[in-house]
Amino acid sequence: MVDLTAQNFAFSRGRIEVPAGALVTVRLRNADGVPHNFAAYTNAQAIEGIASSPAAQPGGTVEVTFTAPSQPGEYFFRCNFHPDFMTGTLVVR
Repeated sequence: MVDLTAQNFAFSRGRIEVPAGALVTVRLRNADGVPHNFAAYTNAQAIEGIASSPAAQPGGTVEVTFTAPSQPGEYFFRCNFHPDFMTGTLVVR
């Protein structure tokens, strides 16, 4: 389980490390007054998705479970509502 908090339009962690091919659950707690979500992509262009949670409403929590890529490397995550500044790196080892 990976716990993230969205607060002040930022994720509590800018880097998440997971094993290649692992089943991963991300729990996102929203401490802001606007919706946020967690979405992972193969790269920062955000064309090919890996996983996306539903919106976490203000004060709410959501979870998304996905299989990490089998290829080790650095991937990308963001909030789809605030993609210009709520971003991070998903490291698959």
